[in-house]
Amino acid sequence: MIAIASIILTIASMIWIGGFRISAVIHEVKNLGVRMDKMDVRMDKMEFRMEKGFERLEAKLDARTERLDEKVDTVKTDLHKVDLRVNTLENRKT
Repeated sequence: MIAIASIILTIASMIWIGGFRISAVIHEVKNLGVRMDKMDVRMDKMEFRMEKGFERLEAKLDARTERLDEKVDTVKTDLHKVDLRVNTLENRKT
C-alpha cells in the first residue's frame, strides 16, 4: 500500500513538475512572440527612415543636377557667343 502511494505521489510530482516546465516553455514562447513583434515594428521604422533618407538624398541629387545643367547651359551660351564673335571677326578680316 505504501509502495503504491509512493508511486502515485512520484507520478503526481513528476506531472506537477512537468507542468511547471511546460508552463515555463509556453511562457518563453509567448515572450519570443512579443520580442519578434517588437523586432518587426523596429524593422518597419528602420525601413521607413531609410526610405525617407533616400527620398531626401534623391531630392538633393536632383537639385544638384539641375544646378549643373544650368551651369552647362550658361557655358554653352557663352561659348556660342564667343563663336559668333570669332566668326564675325574672321568675316571682317576677309
